[in-house]
Amino acid sequence: MSRYSKTFAFNASKEMLYGSVTQYLVSEGYKETDFDSERVFKKGNGIMMGPTFIKMAFTEDTVVLEAWMKFALLPGVYVSEIGLTGFAGAAVKGPLKERVRNIENMIFQCGGYELEPQPAQYNAPQYNTQPVQPTPQQAQYNAPQYNAQPTPQQAQYNAPQYNAQPTVPYQEAPSAVPYYPPQNGGNNG
Repeated sequence: MSRYSKTFAFNASKEMLYGSVTQYLVSEGYKETDFDSERVFKKGNGIMMGPTFIKMAFTEDTVVLEAWMKFALLPGVYVSEIGLTGFAGAAVKGPLKERVRNIENMIFQCGGYELEPQPAQYNAPQYNTQPVQPTPQQAQYNAPQYNAQPTPQQAQYNAPQYNAQPTVPYQEAPSAVPYYPPQNGGNNG
């Protein structure tokens, strides 16, 4: 799972917000430290539970809030990040979610507001629609010529001739019901 991340538009005093968040997180047992080349707030060392992390990053007019947990294989040996959704680490996620909500409320109180996630931009490649002119090498290409004449073996082959005459002359089959002409000249009477 990936870490929780939300971007807020923010034009107020970044120093005031950062000071308020730092004071709040220190009161909750977090320490500000460098971890994996990121400046974060960290709580826990992986002995009893995996450590939790909260990070705030500022740009000119935004603030990005991130939160995650690390799965500790051994104390100080972390193998993967765990986001705020899902069942893994549920006992620790509840308090971490509450802290994230409190920090979001601090951002809102200072005049920040959540930015809508922007859909991914896809720029279709531009293709040249002009006809392709052959290179000099392509223009000089001569396709191989094939000989369509039959080989000597094909020319000497004689197909067998079949006799289309019936072997037994045709005879009309006798009628199944014999015909008896009427008697007395055909008058029944």
